[in-house]
Amino acid sequence: MQDKVTQEQIDKLINDADIETYTLYEKCTVVTVRLKNGFVLTESSACVSKENYNLEMGKEICIGKIKDKLWELEGYYLQASHYAFVEMAKTFMIPTHMINGGMINAASIEAIN
Repeated sequence: MQDKVTQEQIDKLINDADIETYTLYEKCTVVTVRLKNGFVLTESSACVSKENYNLEMGKEICIGKIKDKLWELEGYYLQASHYAFVEMAKTFMIPTHMINGGMINAASIEAIN
């Protein structure tokens, strides 16, 4: 079972996503990312004066914010998965040392079920 979220994971999520970028009011960038699983994240970035507006800079800022959110979401998912795995092992009365020692993994527990 995976024990950490990696930069490669986050980059793959973004690279495999549908990304749409919009300019609003001549000074605001809005980026919407739809992940392969259908989950949608949206971020915005704006400047005070439309003379300072730069679409690429706005998009870069928005993608950075979306990546930060993905780190949190993927971290939560990983923690929840670990918790569910341990709880399932308890249900089948598998000793903790067998789980922590790597003798039991998700496939092993699914096979028991």
